[in-house]
Amino acid sequence: MVMQIMVMQSVIQALIVSVALYAAIKDLTRKDTHKCGIEHAAKHGGIYFTQIVHLNVVVISDPHLAAEVLDRTKTPHMIDKPTEPQFYKMMDEGTADPPTPSLISTTNADPYWKIVRKGTSRAFTVNNLRAAFEVSRNMSKRLVTAVKAYGAAKPLDLDAVVQNQAFDVIGEFGFSKDYEATKDLWKGSGAKACMALKNGRMLAYQAEKHQQSKVSLLSIFKDLLQEVQARGSPAEEDNSIAAHLMRTRDDKGQPIPDVRIWSEMYLISQHSEVEAKVLAELESLQLLASPQLPSPRPLEYADLSKLTYLSCCIKESMRLYPVVPMIFRKAMCDQRVGGYVIPKGAFFIVHIMATHSTERHWERAADFLPERWLDPNCEYVRPVDPKSRYVPTGPADIFAADKPGNGKTTVNSSNGHIVADSRAAHRQEHKVKRWFPYGEGNRQCIGMPLARVNLQASIASLLSTFRFKLADEMGGVEGVRMSECYNITLAPEKGLMMHCIPRANHANT
Repeated sequence: MVMQIMVMQSVIQALIVSVALYAAIKDLTRKDTHKCGIEHAAKHGGIYFTQIVHLNVVVISDPHLAAEVLDRTKTPHMIDKPTEPQFYKMMDEGTADPPTPSLISTTNADPYWKIVRKGTSRAFTVNNLRAAFEVSRNMSKRLVTAVKAYGAAKPLDLDAVVQNQAFDVIGEFGFSKDYEATKDLWKGSGAKACMALKNGRMLAYQAEKHQQSKVSLLSIFKDLLQEVQARGSPAEEDNSIAAHLMRTRDDKGQPIPDVRIWSEMYLISQHSEVEAKVLAELESLQLLASPQLPSPRPLEYADLSKLTYLSCCIKESMRLYPVVPMIFRKAMCDQRVGGYVIPKGAFFIVHIMATHSTERHWERAADFLPERWLDPNCEYVRPVDPKSRYVPTGPADIFAADKPGNGKTTVNSSNGHIVADSRAAHRQEHKVKRWFPYGEGNRQCIGMPLARVNLQASIASLLSTFRFKLADEMGGVEGVRMSECYNITLAPEKGLMMHCIPRANHANT
């Protein structure tokens, strides 16, 4: 009888594990896997444990715990980037042959990362960002000309064309290379490179296209590297990223080894009251095209600081649609996070999108409300009444070796999750960010200053020239939501088809 009970318990336990494993795999095969984190965070709280195949994973969406994990990345013997192929292999395959760690996938413990980070950071001084603005403005002008020539009758893939603009900006500012992707939007070599880049994001969903685009990308990167090297030592006035990398030396004096806008446009176009405020702001600066003013004055660098409401729209768009919805880390030793002991070898997923979308930290979290960013402290966590604050949860049989600090722990009989009073573990003196679309800590996106300048310049240029109408084939707002796809970055699966209607030919209504 006892043996039968033990066997039955083993079977039940195996079934539970199988169901959990099936659910995790099912989540991974969804094209909108980024939404799983939001759903699970709402159900389980700001920290929970899951198992993906053989990997033990801790998913975090609580901003206090996210800050704790990302801050510890500065100490690589505690938390670092994972080196397992499941995380960055496909990205590395598209940039090097044989695949070698890139600046994104290289661990903090690798001296290469520190050298490259040091070299590239010099490219983002204030004076260099002014130069980046000039590049962004010029590429935006070229894009505007190409979109006008395309016409308003046929819908245009806005996701693709703004990627062309960003590609040209990075090529010129980063490597003094004009790919001309904004000159010929479809057939030019630059446009084809952008298409390879876009197809490269398809990953396992379209394996054949991914393999083809990987070969194309490798060819592009190799050709660019050879061109940069063929130029020889960069001129003193050359402040491109490539020039700074060429000048960078390691501790031994040796040179280093070889080495998204659609959401803003879409959200603004779908909220007429928001668009009206942006247009009023552009008009007040004489930047808005209209039948009465078909050729407004050009955008200047000084205008960026005056586009307050547009900046709010960009921040709100990046809250709802962060380019990279999640960040991966690995525990390099046993450690305590949120009152629990996380064993060495466990993986962290810091779910940016879930952090940005929780009702516990954002008022009307699902709504597009640019006005919230008029508060200069909007990016920081609001004080929460301790009595109503949620507490982290996790499977009752995981991390049982350690309990939250005050020992007050109960188990929810309905789902077997730990419910612990760990408010003390979350109490911090410094401000904690609840908005970090570029990541946080020492692995924050190094191109953030360039991205900010280019976002404002390009969106201001496009909105001042065109009115955007969602194409019928997109199926309305719900159709766009259903097409969201997470492939390294977040984007519509088959593009964002919109009509670009020149404002100079129509009243701005």
